[in-house]
Amino acid sequence: MGKKEIMEYLGLEIEIMESSDDSQKGIKGKVYNETKNVFVVECKDGLKTIPKKGKMFKFRNGKEEYLVNGDKINYRPEERIKLCWRT
Repeated sequence: MGKKEIMEYLGLEIEIMESSDDSQKGIKGKVYNETKNVFVVECKDGLKTIPKKGKMFKFRNGKEEYLVNGDKINYRPEERIKLCWRT
């Protein structure tokens, strides 16, 4: 796992770059909450629950941008940190 797959995503800007569900492609907002399988994204028109599986996300942290495959981060946030320490 690289740094971008183990970072904390809460509060970061997020955009769905690729999705198996065309209606979710292009959704933008801020990560409001995260569970094992989904991000809850705060968008202009309210909160949206976005499954991680089958998506490519772009995260922005200030001037830095990260592309992250949702299939690689399909863990609870605390599990990602444990995986980092094992490697």
